Amino acid sequence: MVQRPDDEADPRDFDARWAEIVAELGEPEESVFPDVPVPPEPGPPARDAGHVLSGRDWDGTDQIDAAEDAVDDQEHFVPPDPGPVMSADPLRVLTWAVAVGVPVLYFVLLVAWRNAPGWLAPVAGVLLLAAVGVLVWRMPHHRDHDSDSGAVV
Repeated sequence: MVQRPDDEADPRDFDARWAEIVAELGEPEESVFPDVPVPPEPGPPARDAGHVLSGRDWDGTDQIDAAEDAVDDQEHFVPPDPGPVMSADPLRVLTWAVAVGVPVLYFVLLVAWRNAPGWLAPVAGVLLLAAVGVLVWRMPHHRDHDSDSGAVV
């Protein structure tokens, strides 16, 4: 590495040079943009009757709060009962779990267990076909045709 003459200088010279540069700059002007007003210096918060004013202490706050309370009293909204979380048909849930779970489980077992027994593939295939067969058999066989042509929600 090649050393420059500046690298050998005394650190006190750097401080002296820095002081010279700062002295050359001079004092900053009042405002760089004379048309823009300078904001006042932050001071203590305004006080009204012995307490500190906050964002909720303006004239319309009480009126808005009273109006919101009146609307809430008139609406009386009670949400409907959401109903059961699980499907009403446990057979459908079981067959979907088998139809999705057996291929995933079989793939994980083939990757993790290299010497899997030979009967594992036929059993997984039969379970998968049985689950898909039950799902297809339980599908609706016809549509309910209403006179309405819109979506049913």
